[in-house]
Amino acid sequence: MKEKIIKEIYRLHGEKQTIVNNQNTEKARKANGIINDHTPIKDNNVIKIKMSEIIVDEDKFHTPPYIGKVNALMKYYQKHKALDKPIIVIKSEDKYLLEDKYLRYYVAKKLGLPTIDAIVELKKTVS
Repeated sequence: MKEKIIKEIYRLHGEKQTIVNNQNTEKARKANGIINDHTPIKDNNVIKIKMSEIIVDEDKFHTPPYIGKVNALMKYYQKHKALDKPIIVIKSEDKYLLEDKYLRYYVAKKLGLPTIDAIVELKKTVS
């Protein structure tokens, strides 16, 4: 059932639309030494979604993250009471498919958080 939903989301959304977003800004700022891996991103497009509404494609994210990174992010959460970055998802009807930032999702799940900050990525069918 889960595999069918994942395939249907990919089928409906088609090819990824190229957009200039926070990731490009983040990379440029990181290259200039302005931010590091644990600098929060501020974005007006961030929404809170329920963890129970997220589908993870286990073919894409089949291994758990490195324990050192998990522990570092958990310490960050304990100090700031928030994760450092939102996850990136694709919306399809009443579910969200995790597209990127699996470490944040993994830590939120381990911590038992009911919701997580997310950016809903745009997808566009190419004709």
